Amino acid sequence: MVNKKVKKRIDAYLKSVRKNIRDKSAMEKRELLRSLTEHIYGALEARFPDSPSLDDVEMVLDELDRPEAFQADSSSNLHLLGWNLGVWALVVLVSSILLPLFITAIALIAGVTGDIASIAMVMGIVLLIIALSLGIVGRKHPAGKAALIASAILIGALILVLPMRFSGSNEESSSGILNSESDISGE
Repeated sequence: MVNKKVKKRIDAYLKSVRKNIRDKSAMEKRELLRSLTEHIYGALEARFPDSPSLDDVEMVLDELDRPEAFQADSSSNLHLLGWNLGVWALVVLVSSILLPLFITAIALIAGVTGDIASIAMVMGIVLLIIALSLGIVGRKHPAGKAALIASAILIGALILVLPMRFSGSNEESSSGILNSESDISGE
Protein backbone atom coordinates (compact mmCIF):
# COMPACT_ATOMS: atom_id res chain seq x y z
CA MET A 1 0.00 0.00 0.00
CA VAL A 2 1.41 3.39 -1.00
CA ASN A 3 0.79 6.62 0.86
CA LYS A 4 -0.54 9.81 -0.76
CA LYS A 5 2.88 11.43 -1.19
CA VAL A 6 4.23 8.38 -3.01
CA LYS A 7 1.16 8.17 -5.24
CA LYS A 8 1.37 11.89 -5.94
CA ARG A 9 5.04 11.56 -7.01
CA ILE A 10 4.25 8.61 -9.29
CA ASP A 11 1.33 10.52 -10.82
CA ALA A 12 3.59 13.54 -11.40
CA TYR A 13 6.10 11.33 -13.25
CA LEU A 14 3.36 9.77 -15.39
CA LYS A 15 1.86 13.20 -16.12
CA SER A 16 5.26 14.40 -17.25
CA VAL A 17 5.62 11.37 -19.52
CA ARG A 18 2.09 12.00 -20.88
CA LYS A 19 3.12 15.54 -21.88
CA ASN A 20 6.03 14.14 -23.90
CA ILE A 21 4.01 11.56 -25.81
CA ARG A 22 1.34 13.85 -27.24
CA ASP A 23 2.17 12.86 -30.81
CA LYS A 24 1.56 9.15 -30.22
CA SER A 25 -1.78 7.49 -30.90
CA ALA A 26 -4.26 7.09 -28.05
CA MET A 27 -3.62 3.35 -27.97
CA GLU A 28 0.17 3.82 -27.80
CA LYS A 29 -0.22 6.36 -24.99
CA ARG A 30 -2.50 4.06 -23.01
CA GLU A 31 -0.20 1.09 -23.44
CA LEU A 32 2.95 2.99 -22.52
CA LEU A 33 1.40 4.59 -19.43
CA ARG A 34 -0.12 1.26 -18.34
CA SER A 35 3.24 -0.46 -18.77
CA LEU A 36 5.10 2.24 -16.83
CA THR A 37 2.51 2.20 -14.05
CA GLU A 38 2.72 -1.59 -13.73
CA HIS A 39 6.51 -1.46 -13.73
CA ILE A 40 6.72 1.25 -11.07
CA TYR A 41 4.22 -0.36 -8.70
CA GLY A 42 5.67 -3.82 -9.37
CA ALA A 43 9.20 -2.64 -8.55
CA LEU A 44 7.99 -0.89 -5.40
CA GLU A 45 6.11 -3.96 -4.23
CA ALA A 46 9.05 -6.28 -4.94
CA ARG A 47 11.67 -4.11 -3.22
CA PHE A 48 9.66 -2.41 -0.52
CA PRO A 49 6.69 -4.67 0.29
CA ASP A 50 5.66 -2.83 3.46
CA SER A 51 5.17 0.80 2.62
CA PRO A 52 7.59 2.51 0.23
CA SER A 53 8.83 5.94 1.15
CA LEU A 54 9.26 8.90 -1.16
CA ASP A 55 12.99 8.11 -1.36
CA ASP A 56 12.16 4.55 -2.42
CA VAL A 57 9.96 5.87 -5.21
CA GLU A 58 12.71 8.23 -6.34
CA MET A 59 15.12 5.30 -6.49
CA VAL A 60 12.73 3.34 -8.74
CA LEU A 61 11.99 6.38 -10.92
CA ASP A 62 15.71 7.12 -11.29
CA GLU A 63 16.11 3.72 -12.94
CA LEU A 64 13.53 4.65 -15.59
CA ASP A 65 14.04 7.01 -18.50
CA ARG A 66 13.47 10.66 -17.81
CA PRO A 67 10.05 11.82 -19.09
CA GLU A 68 11.75 13.90 -21.79
CA ALA A 69 13.25 10.72 -23.25
CA PHE A 70 9.79 9.63 -24.35
CA GLN A 71 9.43 12.62 -26.63
CA ALA A 72 9.67 11.49 -30.23
CA ASP A 73 12.37 12.94 -32.42
CA SER A 74 10.52 14.94 -35.07
CA SER A 75 12.63 13.61 -37.95
CA SER A 76 12.07 9.98 -36.97
CA ASN A 77 8.34 10.45 -36.62
CA LEU A 78 7.54 11.52 -40.18
CA HIS A 79 4.79 9.35 -41.59
CA LEU A 80 3.03 8.99 -44.90
CA LEU A 81 -0.16 6.93 -45.00
CA GLY A 82 0.69 5.40 -41.62
CA TRP A 83 4.20 4.25 -42.48
CA ASN A 84 7.41 5.84 -41.34
CA LEU A 85 9.29 7.52 -44.20
CA GLY A 86 12.20 5.16 -43.56
CA VAL A 87 9.95 2.21 -44.37
CA TRP A 88 8.71 3.98 -47.50
CA ALA A 89 12.33 4.52 -48.52
CA LEU A 90 12.95 0.79 -48.30
CA VAL A 91 9.77 -0.01 -50.27
CA VAL A 92 10.72 2.44 -53.03
CA LEU A 93 14.29 1.06 -53.08
CA VAL A 94 13.05 -2.49 -53.62
CA SER A 95 10.65 -1.20 -56.28
CA SER A 96 13.50 0.58 -58.05
CA ILE A 97 15.20 -2.78 -58.49
CA LEU A 98 12.28 -5.13 -59.10
CA LEU A 99 10.06 -2.98 -61.31
CA PRO A 100 12.62 -2.52 -64.13
CA LEU A 101 13.45 -6.23 -63.96
CA PHE A 102 9.79 -7.24 -64.27
CA ILE A 103 9.11 -4.77 -67.09
CA THR A 104 12.16 -5.98 -69.03
CA ALA A 105 11.26 -9.63 -68.43
CA ILE A 106 7.67 -9.11 -69.58
CA ALA A 107 8.89 -7.23 -72.66
CA LEU A 108 11.27 -10.09 -73.51
CA ILE A 109 8.58 -12.71 -72.99
CA ALA A 110 6.11 -10.74 -75.10
CA GLY A 111 8.73 -10.28 -77.80
CA VAL A 112 8.44 -6.52 -77.70
CA THR A 113 11.54 -4.83 -79.00
CA GLY A 114 12.59 -1.26 -78.73
CA ASP A 115 13.60 0.92 -75.89
CA ILE A 116 11.51 -0.72 -73.15
CA ALA A 117 14.62 -1.79 -71.25
CA SER A 118 15.99 1.77 -71.39
CA ILE A 119 12.68 3.20 -70.20
CA ALA A 120 12.59 0.65 -67.37
CA MET A 121 16.16 1.56 -66.43
CA VAL A 122 15.33 5.28 -66.33
CA MET A 123 12.28 4.49 -64.20
CA GLY A 124 14.48 2.47 -61.85
CA ILE A 125 16.99 5.33 -61.58
CA VAL A 126 14.20 7.81 -60.78
CA LEU A 127 12.82 5.47 -58.09
CA LEU A 128 16.35 5.00 -56.75
CA ILE A 129 16.76 8.77 -56.38
CA ILE A 130 13.38 8.96 -54.63
CA ALA A 131 14.46 6.13 -52.30
CA LEU A 132 17.67 8.02 -51.52
CA SER A 133 15.68 11.17 -50.72
CA LEU A 134 13.21 9.29 -48.50
CA GLY A 135 16.13 7.51 -46.84
CA ILE A 136 17.74 10.85 -46.01
CA VAL A 137 14.53 12.20 -44.50
CA GLY A 138 13.68 8.96 -42.65
CA ARG A 139 17.23 8.02 -41.67
CA LYS A 140 16.40 7.81 -37.95
CA HIS A 141 14.36 4.68 -38.64
CA PRO A 142 16.42 1.51 -39.26
CA ALA A 143 14.67 0.89 -42.58
CA GLY A 144 15.42 4.45 -43.68
CA LYS A 145 19.06 4.04 -42.75
CA ALA A 146 19.26 0.77 -44.70
CA ALA A 147 17.56 2.36 -47.72
CA LEU A 148 19.87 5.36 -47.55
CA ILE A 149 23.01 3.21 -47.52
CA ALA A 150 21.79 0.76 -50.18
CA SER A 151 20.53 3.46 -52.55
CA ALA A 152 23.75 5.45 -52.15
CA ILE A 153 25.76 2.33 -53.02
CA LEU A 154 23.54 1.58 -56.04
CA ILE A 155 23.72 5.17 -57.29
CA GLY A 156 27.50 5.06 -56.89
CA ALA A 157 27.62 1.82 -58.88
CA LEU A 158 25.42 3.35 -61.58
CA ILE A 159 27.69 6.38 -61.81
CA LEU A 160 30.62 4.03 -62.39
CA VAL A 161 28.88 1.58 -64.75
CA LEU A 162 26.67 3.77 -66.95
CA PRO A 163 29.50 5.80 -68.56
CA MET A 164 31.26 2.56 -69.51
CA ARG A 165 28.00 1.16 -70.89
CA PHE A 166 27.32 4.20 -73.05
CA SER A 167 30.93 4.66 -74.16
CA GLY A 168 30.96 0.99 -75.23
CA SER A 169 27.76 1.42 -77.26
CA ASN A 170 29.10 4.61 -78.90
CA GLU A 171 32.24 2.80 -80.09
CA GLU A 172 30.15 0.01 -81.58
CA SER A 173 27.81 2.40 -83.35
CA SER A 174 30.65 4.61 -84.63
CA SER A 175 32.55 1.58 -85.95
CA GLY A 176 29.32 0.38 -87.52
CA ILE A 177 28.94 3.70 -89.30
CA LEU A 178 32.53 3.56 -90.52
CA ASN A 179 32.03 0.05 -91.83
CA SER A 180 28.89 0.98 -93.69
CA GLU A 181 30.59 4.07 -95.20
CA SER A 182 33.51 1.99 -96.37
CA ASP A 183 31.06 -0.46 -97.91
CA ILE A 184 29.40 2.36 -99.82
CA SER A 185 32.66 3.80 -101.14
CA GLY A 186 33.75 0.36 -102.22
CA GLU A 187 36.84 0.08 -100.05
